[in-house]
Amino acid sequence: MKTVPYLLLPCLLLAAPAPAQDVQPGSWNIEMALAIGEEKPPPSATTMCLNNLDEMVNAGSGCAAHTTSASGGHVEMSLSCDVNGLKMNGTGSLAVAPTRVDGTLNLTMQMAGDNPVPSVTTLHAVRLGDCTK
Repeated sequence: MKTVPYLLLPCLLLAAPAPAQDVQPGSWNIEMALAIGEEKPPPSATTMCLNNLDEMVNAGSGCAAHTTSASGGHVEMSLSCDVNGLKMNGTGSLAVAPTRVDGTLNLTMQMAGDNPVPSVTTLHAVRLGDCTK
């Protein structure tokens, strides 16, 4: 089985639709763990400065997210992605608070010449504080 590029991991988070409750502006640490079929690459982490969750949505991730329900800081969504020819479809669930975002994305990837491959991405994002300039 082919390995999905690690650059794809942030795309999955960046596709998240903005929920009714937004996040506080500042520096955010975003950790993601991905399971692709039987493979579990090492988790990845990144830190980025965000003003709101919409900045993640508008980052040009190659994914289209459609909110299926949003209530009380909880968002359910459907996802459709095409990232450098890698097509993915599935669902996601996010719990959003002003200083924390947790969620799971369940996607099926269609790799050239291969059978569809299920993947599960677990994400955890925490506001660290104000952005440094």
